[in-house]
Amino acid sequence: MYFLYLDDSGSANNPNEEYLVLGGISVFERRVYFLSKQLDELAAKYHAADPDSVEFHASEIFRGKTHPWGELKTPSVRKQVLHEVLFSLTTGTGLAHLHARCIKNRSRTMIL
Repeated sequence: MYFLYLDDSGSANNPNEEYLVLGGISVFERRVYFLSKQLDELAAKYHAADPDSVEFHASEIFRGKTHPWGELKTPSVRKQVLHEVLFSLTTGTGLAHLHARCIKNRSRTMIL
C-alpha cells in the first residue's frame, strides 16, 4: 500500500489565475518511517531547539521571513534547504514518488 498526499496551489474558481498546480507525494507504507526520520533530522539541523515546529514550505523558505528561514541570510543558502528536502524524498530508504500537474484554468477571462 502507498500513502498519498496531495496539495494545490491556486484556485480553479479564481478567474485572475491562469493555472492551478496540483502536487503530491506517494510513499510505500514501509518507507514512511525512514522518510519521516530523514526529514526530522533535517529539521533538527535548522532548528535544534524545536525541530517539530519546522515546516518545509518552499514559499516560506524562499522568502526567508519566518523562523528558522530568516536566519539563513542568502537565497542560495535557502535554496540549498530545498535541495536537501528533495534529496531526502528521492533517495535512500525514504524513497518517494513525486507528482505534479499544471492545469489551465478554463474559467479565466480577460480582465481589462
